[in-house]
Amino acid sequence: MTRILHAGAVGGSLFLLAACGGGSSGGERYSLDSPQDALRELSLAGLVLNGVPDGQPEGGTAAAAKRLGGASGWGAAALPARLGNIAKAETACPQGGDRDVTSGTKERDFLSFDVEDLDVSFDREIDDQCLYPVQAPAPRTATKLYNGQFEQGDSGTLEDGSRYAYVVDGGSNQAYVTTYREFDSNNNLVYSEIQGSLGTVESLQTEDGALDVRADYDYSLDSSEWVGNRREDYFAIVKLGRNLLAPYRAFRDGEELTFSGVYSYRTSDCPGSDVTVTTEEVIELQRVGDADYPVGGRLRLAADGKTAVFAFNAGGGATLTINGRTETLTQSQVRAAINDEPC
Repeated sequence: MTRILHAGAVGGSLFLLAACGGGSSGGERYSLDSPQDALRELSLAGLVLNGVPDGQPEGGTAAAAKRLGGASGWGAAALPARLGNIAKAETACPQGGDRDVTSGTKERDFLSFDVEDLDVSFDREIDDQCLYPVQAPAPRTATKLYNGQFEQGDSGTLEDGSRYAYVVDGGSNQAYVTTYREFDSNNNLVYSEIQGSLGTVESLQTEDGALDVRADYDYSLDSSEWVGNRREDYFAIVKLGRNLLAPYRAFRDGEELTFSGVYSYRTSDCPGSDVTVTTEEVIELQRVGDADYPVGGRLRLAADGKTAVFAFNAGGGATLTINGRTETLTQSQVRAAINDEPC
């Protein structure tokens, strides 16, 4: 099943779990039983980062360093500045509701990096039924409703040339929620989408452009589309990391990439899984067009007591060892898996 998300709904971010083939949310959870299972999770290990903001100021991160995961080749899409946020009109909440923005400075601990009492500048926004008109394909119209709070900030450039940044979505265990609604020319609701995000992302950009992103972060999607008299529903839930002391991590330094940590997911079409990712040897990447593909390194995936290890080779293929069995994967098999959006 393929779900096409509306550009106005995602507000510039790419909500990744938009397509899913096979399975059912009511079935047994996925495991690593076969090479097909391993190839599915090979794609998702990078794709799960597509809904995660890195907190770095726009332009403050080298474009190459921002390509941590998601889309074709784990690297065709830059991380969004923050999930669900769009440039606001000069008039706050022009169609109703309230918006409060606070800016300031404070000391903050970056727990995932074991850094204490760092001076940061921050912006905090609290939205209460804050409604904006947004662009939709003519002759349709659309609105976007914001609820909840988020905060983002950064340390500025430190003496060693590095910069720490963070995003906190939600508060008091309540997610930051955006609701997109699209109407036809007769003002009938034809599409709705609710995105929620809750958690913390911390990042470190070094002077040479390397980017280290660590996330204890949950995000979700619920959508409904009316096709004639039929309504099609879809949902997706993603959780990254266990906490800030055990986050889901992606580190990109030039053409080298490292993933580690736990991610969990479930969609209306896929039962999902809980997967532990370990980079046993740094993954070497090669640029092909606008995408990056592995040409070296070892990546280990584990779920439900079963394991799969990819040993990538210079030709773009890999040796896959799954539960004691070994298979040879061609370049086309590896790239097709990474380009896929299986769930």
